[in-house]
Amino acid sequence: MKRLLYLGLGWALWAGNPIAWPEETAPQRRWALIIGMDRYESPDIAPLRCAVSDASALADALKEVAGFDGDHILLLTSNAEGSRRPTKANVIYWLDYLAGEVRPGDLFVFYFAGHGITYQGRAYLLTVDAAAIPRQGIDKI
Repeated sequence: MKRLLYLGLGWALWAGNPIAWPEETAPQRRWALIIGMDRYESPDIAPLRCAVSDASALADALKEVAGFDGDHILLLTSNAEGSRRPTKANVIYWLDYLAGEVRPGDLFVFYFAGHGITYQGRAYLLTVDAAAIPRQGIDKI
């Protein structure tokens, strides 16, 4: 997968430099919130394979190939501890943090590898601490 990510980002490389943007459209700064979950806390939510490794590979590719500053890449994975574990509270915290940091003209990448659901026509991403969906509906989570 890492090779595919590098190849996918590699098409935009020019003369071995990070992604070349026309000066008038070049982002001022580049930010990324990358989330990958292989295992959920609820035993009722099936584990995934490779979501964490895919997220980690993308974070590496953004830094090494696309020229993102490592301090501007926030990687949250199900095997992480503390504020880098993708709980509902942590995801909301980091989105709020980024809302204060990302400015017009910046580039923001959001990547999510994990389970999601659709309920009454709306899509939801499941954080690592999500409960199994009760029959009464998603508003009970």
